[in-house]
Amino acid sequence: MKVKMNWTERLMLPQAFPPKDTYLALKLASDISNKIVITQEEQDLWGLEDLPTGGIRIKPEMAGKTDKEFEFTELEIKKIKKQLKELDDKKELIPQLVRLFEQVVNDETINEEQK
Repeated sequence: MKVKMNWTERLMLPQAFPPKDTYLALKLASDISNKIVITQEEQDLWGLEDLPTGGIRIKPEMAGKTDKEFEFTELEIKKIKKQLKELDDKKELIPQLVRLFEQVVNDETINEEQK
């Protein structure tokens, strides 16, 4: 499955995976994280910089121009979907991952919540 991700989604998704899990879950999380890592070339192009407050920002003119499409295996999609659903169930989903949630989590879940 192809999924479009922006720079904040690419930074935040790996942090959503638990630090302890089964071997397979940790391997999938690592594979996903390695696939979506922001390259040095992208960092330079976007002007990514650390802020003294602990945040990160990009050049204002790059806002909305950082989308990149990634191809994920069925197992990787299941892992991403499971993690996003768990965050949502615990009411811990963050705004930076809402668009990714909408792309990956099936419409049935979203429709059920709206009832």
